[in-house]
Amino acid sequence: MLIIAESDSIPEYKEAFRSRIKHWNSVPGSVVMTDDSGNIAYQLLTPSPKRKNWYPYVGMNVIDGSTSYHDWEGIIETKEVPFAMNPKKGYFISANNRIVPEHSKYDIGAESISTTRGLRLRELIEEGLKSGEKLTVEDMLKWQEDLTDKVARDSIPHIIKITERVLDNAFEYKMTNVYHKVDIRTMLDYLRDFKGYMGVDCIDATVYQYWNYFFYSSLFRQFTTDSPIEKQQLEKDPKTGKI
Repeated sequence: MLIIAESDSIPEYKEAFRSRIKHWNSVPGSVVMTDDSGNIAYQLLTPSPKRKNWYPYVGMNVIDGSTSYHDWEGIIETKEVPFAMNPKKGYFISANNRIVPEHSKYDIGAESISTTRGLRLRELIEEGLKSGEKLTVEDMLKWQEDLTDKVARDSIPHIIKITERVLDNAFEYKMTNVYHKVDIRTMLDYLRDFKGYMGVDCIDATVYQYWNYFFYSSLFRQFTTDSPIEKQQLEKDPKTGKI
């Protein structure tokens, strides 16, 4: 176990940490903490670069490397990395999701989004708080094993609405020069009962993932041909053998 700073409370820890470690030069990490006074806090540890001529989202842009205009000036100080204590909502969520607001200085985590897992945990916590019952260790264990994909579940009504518009036609696609017709109605029946549960043996989850795969394949078709099925669909030039 790494002892970052010894203290009796979170406020003391905050000051001890910043005075002891001016820059964080190790792997990124999320730290959640509590103390005997009932305080809770979140600390992001990350060696984020500090640039010359900084402006919002500079780190997410393609920058001209032939000049020193945006050169690094070292690592930002620990006093600049995200730290929050006792949020109004009463909890923190750390599930590879976005943990900083839009106005975060130095664009730390600017490319992150609210992940499916983070959204689902928030939903579970809010449901638990509304119940009025005290949350237990058993609740935490149950949530850890929860397999509901909130984004998938919330997408289903839209998928069904779009699909119903073409129910009079069969979905046809070409693979290795053999035409297959798939009954949309059969897949749609599975999706009507889908509640976002992504169990390994769930047919409805498989149907959703099938749709999800082909949706994104078609969405980005003009940018990539990495998909094995997509490659099979493309015809080769008989003279050059190239696609």
